[in-house]
Amino acid sequence: MKVLFDAIKTKYDASATLVAACHGLHFGKVPQDTEMPYIVFYDNPGNPNYTFTEVEEERTIQFNILSDSSSSVEINGIYDKLIAAFDYCTLSVTGYNFIVMERTLNHLMPLPEENCWQYSVQYRIKIQKTK
Repeated sequence: MKVLFDAIKTKYDASATLVAACHGLHFGKVPQDTEMPYIVFYDNPGNPNYTFTEVEEERTIQFNILSDSSSSVEINGIYDKLIAAFDYCTLSVTGYNFIVMERTLNHLMPLPEENCWQYSVQYRIKIQKTK
């Protein structure tokens, strides 16, 4: 759903503090040799909900923040900036009425095999197709 991904990128770009804190927001995979810290996001689509007159979409978007800093201070700072930008925000999704964006999960863990930290943050997004 490109229009949703574009709206997420636009919201990210509008947060100067989040943009300054990391080396980009990437969808699905990160270009090789991208310097940490960075954020990659994924779409876990749900099924559309059809009524007699409307189509509602519910999606789960997961952001993974990655940092190779030896302490968790850097990644916690990026997490704070991410939730400041996205918790209960309003996204402008072309062709849809925006209903809600709410955080449903957050989990910080070290990735010893990668020698980095990962903070996973999930959001439930509901949008409704405009007529």
